[in-house]
Amino acid sequence: MTEVANRDIPLKWDVFVATRQGLTRDLPPGKEQWMWVPTSATLIYGQRDAVLVDALLTVEQAHALVDWVAASGKNLTTIYVTHGHGDHFFGIAALQQRIPNARAVATPDVVRVMQQQARPEFDCVAKTSTTA
Repeated sequence: MTEVANRDIPLKWDVFVATRQGLTRDLPPGKEQWMWVPTSATLIYGQRDAVLVDALLTVEQAHALVDWVAASGKNLTTIYVTHGHGDHFFGIAALQQRIPNARAVATPDVVRVMQQQARPEFDCVAKTSTTA
């Protein structure tokens, strides 16, 4: 049996929060619009390596996120996408430009939704379905 040398080192985490312009669809009762929407990514790390949970939406957010990850001094090995909405994975390419060895992973069901969200016609479909 192989021993894991760092087994007793506790995991820690930090959360990066960004804001983006709000949406006016699917609002809770009594709200006419959101002024901003928070979005976050979580860095889970041990002594040396780290996993990033979600990659944010815009290139600007992803660049700020990768600066934040780099400042942690941890070796980013993995970007885990929690679900297929674009605000959780569109920033992957910008992250991988600076950290090319970071591997993006998601479950098969999440990948299916990501593929749908990445289609050029998705934006038109989404707008049509919310106005009906």
